[in-house]
Amino acid sequence: MKKLVLLLSFVLNLLWAQMPVEIMGTCQDPVGQKLLYNIKEQVSSSSLMYQTFEDEYRMQIQIVTLPMDDNYPANGAIYSFVVNWVNPEQVLPLFLTSYVGKCGSLVAEEVAANLVSSAYNEVEELLKAIYQAMEE
Repeated sequence: MKKLVLLLSFVLNLLWAQMPVEIMGTCQDPVGQKLLYNIKEQVSSSSLMYQTFEDEYRMQIQIVTLPMDDNYPANGAIYSFVVNWVNPEQVLPLFLTSYVGKCGSLVAEEVAANLVSSAYNEVEELLKAIYQAMEE
């Protein structure tokens, strides 16, 4: 019962406060590094989220990129973007969604904004569902 009350209070707090976000990236190419940087900037500048390094309930973003063309790595990257929900009391995170796509050098900021907003909306829906289930 105590864990349920703690989880409910955490969910309520997240619905009206900032959401902790852990960002993990493997981006060796220039465009991938730019995309990762812009994702971190989107989270850091948001009034809804903050980047965390703590072991707490949090959204976890994992991104891996590769150059679209090894001969011209600065032109674009392909990416895999995964969103998980981490409960520190569980061994494995809860998989929520994933995206794959291409990102050109000139649109990295826009792609990052779209990915972060999609990830936030996914987690927000999960938290609302948990809250509604606990109310019943």
